Amino acid sequence: MDTSSLGVVTLVVALVALGLGLIGAVLGGRARSAQRALGREVAQLRGQIESLEDASARLKDAVETLSGDSGPARQEAAAQVARLEAMGRVLEGWSEDLEAAGVRADGLDARIRILEGRLRDHASEPPPIPSGRRPGRLEDLRAVLRAQAVEEVEQAEAAARAKLGQGRGAGAAPEATEAS
Repeated sequence: MDTSSLGVVTLVVALVALGLGLIGAVLGGRARSAQRALGREVAQLRGQIESLEDASARLKDAVETLSGDSGPARQEAAAQVARLEAMGRVLEGWSEDLEAAGVRADGLDARIRILEGRLRDHASEPPPIPSGRRPGRLEDLRAVLRAQAVEEVEQAEAAARAKLGQGRGAGAAPEATEAS
């Protein structure tokens, strides 16, 4: 692989790392915005739960004051108690949903941190470039090429000496043979 091919491969690896970094930034931004939206939703649910708890407490107080009365007031108080119990069950369901949303938000946050770490690792370490050859084999090839180059130089020198020797033997001037 020559240096220009190596430069192209290095450029491609750098572009891939840059692309991975951009993708990670986009994914991280989306995850953070989803996490913020989930946080707003959780806060809104907590506010609703608190207001329902306040209403529940007021209703319980009203039921207690009405329970002293007899007849229709007592029936109304029983209906109020039934509604309070139903609201309590709804509140319990919402608190479970709220806890599940908190766990999910924590899981998303952990996944974001893991993905950001992976992206940093990918961006900082370029992948190895496979050459398809083993180092020992490359050294053997280099040794063979060096030996062939030495043989070719020796053959060229021998041919030049032979040519120079033929030219002198025929009575030609040394300058003419060297010029050709």
